[in-house]
Amino acid sequence: MKEHKATSISAVVVSHNSGEDILRCLAALHAQTLPARQIIVVDNNSSDGSPLKIQRDFPNVQLIILKENSGPAVSRNIGIAQVISELALILDDDIFMESDTLEILERTIENERCDIVCPRILLFPETNYCQCDGTDSHFLGNMRLRNALKPVRDLPVTPSPVDGSIGACNLVRMNAIRHAGGYNELFFHYFEDHEFSLRMNAFGHRTYCQPTATVFHKKGKGTPGLSFRNKDKYPPRRAYHTIRNRWMTILITYQFRTIVLLIPALFLFEVGTFLRVISSGWLIQWLKAIKSIWQQMDQILENRSFIQKNRVLSDYHILSSGKLTFAPGFITSRFQTSLLKILSFLVNINWYMVIWLIK
Repeated sequence: MKEHKATSISAVVVSHNSGEDILRCLAALHAQTLPARQIIVVDNNSSDGSPLKIQRDFPNVQLIILKENSGPAVSRNIGIAQVISELALILDDDIFMESDTLEILERTIENERCDIVCPRILLFPETNYCQCDGTDSHFLGNMRLRNALKPVRDLPVTPSPVDGSIGACNLVRMNAIRHAGGYNELFFHYFEDHEFSLRMNAFGHRTYCQPTATVFHKKGKGTPGLSFRNKDKYPPRRAYHTIRNRWMTILITYQFRTIVLLIPALFLFEVGTFLRVISSGWLIQWLKAIKSIWQQMDQILENRSFIQKNRVLSDYHILSSGKLTFAPGFITSRFQTSLLKILSFLVNINWYMVIWLIK
């Protein structure tokens, strides 16, 4: 049997005020059975002293300190530009890897001949529950987590193709990420991983999830004013980015005929979104989102032109149907749950009526 020769890997970690989490993340990286050739940390102007701790405890790490919090898309691109390996492990500062995760991911990306492979992401400290096994790309512009919040004991352990993955942890071929143009810097927070997944799929770059490679995602407080932890009130700033970036994703990545054919479903979803906006007091955020899209339309159209000229797969191959899902706690009443079921039923009728034309 021919011995497997591992492909070289560089790790890119994005960090912001992560305290001890970034140290734990880096310690796990250094403990891998397949060591990374290069470890790059891009720090988004942390004020908690974590950059000094990184320099003290991990002097071999290439530390890039930004003058402001530029968000994950910009930070990842800055780190990716420094990569000298064939593969790049892109992960967040609150991800803790099992010691064999990198080795398993590397074997999978070579054995499956794919361009991206993501691990099974488990919640921490509730490690018996899955956060996701990759994602599906719903035709209404949302990302749906596979196997979200399901007990690990009930889940399969074989690798499988997926529509995409969240940005928390991925192993990516550098030639593929360069071909796709990196992460879209029009996105500050949220949907940057979803848009990236859609673009990679449209360009013919396949994504797999490897559930035997596991990482733990800390369920902490998250980013103040942006993160949502179910029991808290949904942050208005997060609502703004969600509304804005979902439509940015659709306008940039969807083919024109797909948007036209899905007008009934998109309209119904927008009506539902607007009702939620009014009931939650987010009208200002909704207006700001629309204004931002209009102001950046030139850049949106430029991005759109790049994708439509270079895509090799139609939306039929990169979008999926199914029930609408939101973060637990976003839907807060039985009435909203009932409306969501009706909305999901109606929009899926539209999808199945036009899917043959999208193909």
